[in-house]
Amino acid sequence: NKIGHAYAYKGPELSKKTVEDLLGIQINYYLAVDMSGFSKVIDAIGGVDINVEKRLYYYDPYDEGEAANNNGLIDLKPGMQHMDGNTALQYVRFRNDEMGDIGRIERQQKFSMALLTKLASPAVITKIPAIISEVRDAIKTDLPAGEMLSLANIINDAYKRGLKTNMVSGKPIYIDGISYWLPDIVAMRQQVAEIQGMIMDDRYVATARTLAMEYQNSIPLETEVMEEPSADQKVANPDKPATTV
Repeated sequence: NKIGHAYAYKGPELSKKTVEDLLGIQINYYLAVDMSGFSKVIDAIGGVDINVEKRLYYYDPYDEGEAANNNGLIDLKPGMQHMDGNTALQYVRFRNDEMGDIGRIERQQKFSMALLTKLASPAVITKIPAIISEVRDAIKTDLPAGEMLSLANIINDAYKRGLKTNMVSGKPIYIDGISYWLPDIVAMRQQVAEIQGMIMDDRYVATARTLAMEYQNSIPLETEVMEEPSADQKVANPDKPATTV
């Protein structure tokens, strides 16, 4: 099913195993925050600067209580702005446009870059241990205490090396009216090999193709492939929320 469902079923441990099985690599540790914890972490570091790419406006009664103090409303104007925890949560949660989940992922990747930049800034990085202590109750992790204390060094090193984000090769589909991302397993494993600096030998390719066949056989026949939004759709009126069907 969806990776997110693994967390709903059995928490971060199953999420970690699911990602390991999909990507074919070991995940050393996990760090999980819920939405209220996310807001608390962003407030603890003094907020994050983000250039909002377009008007983001959407109300969903099912989201009431999930974005603190907003009762389901996401309302952001375009342009550079300093976001506190609640505003940042609106930004990373929004997905009600032609790009759907894909647009949300792009915004979350963009936010991750801005967050790393803020964490690595001289004003924040020296306070990492104190910040961790402040937000510890909002975080679930299997990272040992000693490793937690060395996060400042890890963050600084990651910032110097450059944080890279990527998207799993695949295509958007609908199954029973629910949207999914159908990965191209072989292409995805090629991506992973390149990121890890590995060479895809015959055994690696064979394993990827076997997994791809098993995965394809598990997909219901009643599957609808979503069409990618056109260039015109991507720049549609930002004040008029739209839904991809």
